[in-house]
Amino acid sequence: MRSLLTIAAAVLGLIVTDVAQAGSPSRRGRSLGRERIVNQSSAPATGIKGVREIVTIRVDDVDGVIPPLVRGDREFGGDLAFKGPKLTVKVHYFVQGNSIFRRIYMWAHENLSLTNQFGDQVSVAEGWSPKKRIYTAPTGKQIVAILDGLGEVQTLLDNKSSLTGIYEPGNGDLGELRAYGSHNGPDIGHYTKAVLNCDHTMRVVLSAGVSRMVKVTLPRTLTYKPPHTNGDREFNGNGPRIQIRAHVFKAGSNRVAFSLYMKAQETKGDRTTVEGTRTTTLYTAPSGFRIKRIVGRTSFPNLVDDVDTSHKKKTYVTDLGVMRVFGDRKGDDAVVYTGVTLASDRSVEVELEPVP
Repeated sequence: MRSLLTIAAAVLGLIVTDVAQAGSPSRRGRSLGRERIVNQSSAPATGIKGVREIVTIRVDDVDGVIPPLVRGDREFGGDLAFKGPKLTVKVHYFVQGNSIFRRIYMWAHENLSLTNQFGDQVSVAEGWSPKKRIYTAPTGKQIVAILDGLGEVQTLLDNKSSLTGIYEPGNGDLGELRAYGSHNGPDIGHYTKAVLNCDHTMRVVLSAGVSRMVKVTLPRTLTYKPPHTNGDREFNGNGPRIQIRAHVFKAGSNRVAFSLYMKAQETKGDRTTVEGTRTTTLYTAPSGFRIKRIVGRTSFPNLVDDVDTSHKKKTYVTDLGVMRVFGDRKGDDAVVYTGVTLASDRSVEVELEPVP
């Protein structure tokens, strides 16, 4: 079988290798082995290389759900087993952040036609269990997909009922299920529940080459004209005094942003002023990762602090790059003329970490 797999992989242009059991296994999801797939494509903009691997994990834990009351009373009528209830149970594995979680769903519905004969209100229980973490990818790797359809909602029990109030369909693909419907006494919130004794494997695709450090370039070219905030629109040869600063910062948990501030104010007269900040996103972390820190210089105060006394644009060589500043001219300045154009060759490094 291994030789056949190797031949097939070679034909497809893939490389498949077996790796011994990795790490210290947890009871919920432990790694059994992995296949390594080398893909020639890559996505350098996200920091994720095109090398992926398939990891097989074993899931062997017990999970369950007690669905809450939706309507009716809490009694299905355990002394009248023919009143039901009908039971549906589903399970869903899904990826969130850099982990795989599971939720279990149960629906229990009292037999409608027979219940109406007794003049009772139909009792219904329905709901999902809280999510439970099953597996977390190793540091520096990202979960790409769950294979073999396990990432879709699986129906374990579909509108079934049992005269005994307990439905045991036996061992399925995911493990042993026991669904409890009705007994003598309160059911919903007490007795009605589904218990899944999981015992199965799951194949997960991981990216095998997530770079922990990503180089992020600052704007190569950026032009900004700040809004008019005071006075008329004409500096009229009175300056203006121009102040410019910039800042690189984390915006939330997964973005790096850049802000450029400019203020130009008339030195006398009615103090005509333009002032504002332009913010732009430089980088967004790939799915499953967040930004831990920015490495490199992030604060650029006092890039320009000067009084413009001419009707010509001025060029400044700053720590951030070359800035061409437009201050005063003959005619209206604010909004239509006054501004700055940045040409930068700087960059920072961004350290990523998996989302827990």
